[in-house]
Amino acid sequence: MAAHLTNRTWTPQDIVRLKQMVETGVSAQRASVAFRRSLVAVKSQAKKCGFPFPDERELKRKRQGLETQRIDQKATFEKRPSIKA
Repeated sequence: MAAHLTNRTWTPQDIVRLKQMVETGVSAQRASVAFRRSLVAVKSQAKKCGFPFPDERELKRKRQGLETQRIDQKATFEKRPSIKA
């Protein structure tokens, strides 16, 4: 199936919304769905406007670090001896 090329311009409102999405940590994939534009178009526009999406590999490492931290905290909590009165 051939890609459907459009020539839609980015409105100032779109740019503001895109910036808010980047600042709040929305992924480029989710932003592309919200704007109904290709992933490449959304990433390119964010970069062009000076607020690129973080590298996906970096985000994945960060998420994995948080998961590891949560698991460690849970294990620490479970290992604490119970205090009986």
